[in-house]
Amino acid sequence: MLTATGLIGALLIFAGTPTLFSEERNKLGLITHELFLARAAAKKIVGKEALVAAQHPAWFVSGAATWVDLTKDILWELPREPLKTYFSHFDSVCYLAASWMGTQTGWNEARLLKEGLLHFQGFYKTKNSINRGGYIFLSPKKPAKILGFYWKENLLKSFQQDSGGEYQFSILTNIPEKNLNKYLEMQNNHDVEMVNFMYMPEASPEKRDVIVTILEKTKSEKDWTHAEESEIIFGHIKTEDPNALLMENNNDKKIYFTQTQAEAVVSRIQKADQTQKKVYIDFSLDNINIINNETKLLSKEGMYDKIATSNILSLDQNKYYLIEGQLKILQGGACLHVNEVGTDKPFLSLKRGVPQKETQEKFVIWSGESGKVQITASCHNHFKSKKTIVELKDFTASQM
Repeated sequence: MLTATGLIGALLIFAGTPTLFSEERNKLGLITHELFLARAAAKKIVGKEALVAAQHPAWFVSGAATWVDLTKDILWELPREPLKTYFSHFDSVCYLAASWMGTQTGWNEARLLKEGLLHFQGFYKTKNSINRGGYIFLSPKKPAKILGFYWKENLLKSFQQDSGGEYQFSILTNIPEKNLNKYLEMQNNHDVEMVNFMYMPEASPEKRDVIVTILEKTKSEKDWTHAEESEIIFGHIKTEDPNALLMENNNDKKIYFTQTQAEAVVSRIQKADQTQKKVYIDFSLDNINIINNETKLLSKEGMYDKIATSNILSLDQNKYYLIEGQLKILQGGACLHVNEVGTDKPFLSLKRGVPQKETQEKFVIWSGESGKVQITASCHNHFKSKKTIVELKDFTASQM
């Protein structure tokens, strides 16, 4: 049975996400909704078991086997560790092309690409208006080959990098947004296959640049010149069979999701089996089920009373540590905070609820400038009357 917090989590995931299911199926029995095709294409780009970071509207089409919500750690505030280190654990970052999200940090996916912290990995340009620009995939490691999918004249096509290819894929930076329409109008040129773009983080369109990508025939006639900063990748294009792509991905049934990189990195570094990931979405062809054995959501500061503390852990500076210990919830639910000793503000918060039994707690932190940290369990002020009872014991920190 889905708990109340689990239901809220499920609603948050689906809110703002285009409807996944359509009664229309093709002769092979495959759902024909384009989001399923977009996910199948994404799996070809990022890999079948990829750990992917993306803002929440892209959780499904990101192709993730395990998905982490990127919003908090890039748009709201920056992670403790250097950005290059933070993103090094992911297989891919999925960006909603042609979409601008407000940022409080001065960073977004486009800036990560421009600064060289992420590299262009691939793309899926949609057929319909699910998201007008489709999805762009970025990788912390420079990929051996770029792979992209797009629709043109009602045909699904792919671009595959090849140094001897007759098409070129150009990535143009430092394009003022006021000049964007000039590039978008190029799509009317029969030699141009596709144009797409990414917004830089500045809030004002008058001051904002865009990154423009253009797929076109090599050495085609142009009445424009490349920007000062550009990258050109050569390759071939071919027509794809959507049914074959869907069939290849037909056994894709689950997405594991967490709200924090701290929990996702554990499975990546330790090669943990999937049973350690408690929350996942099961999307069979007939229905969607939310399986929620242990809800994990971020807490809000200033709303909790301390009810238990762990032993103090001593750390070296600027290192990754695997934190392990025993969490026992005898009654109620609690939120775990990781604090630098001597400070009240946590730098990581994880909500824990049912099952109310002793479990092994495991997550990863970046020590930053901390010398000593402590795990604190707290409960919401509103629920004090329920006498939440929590025990924390045997916590250790192992440098990774």
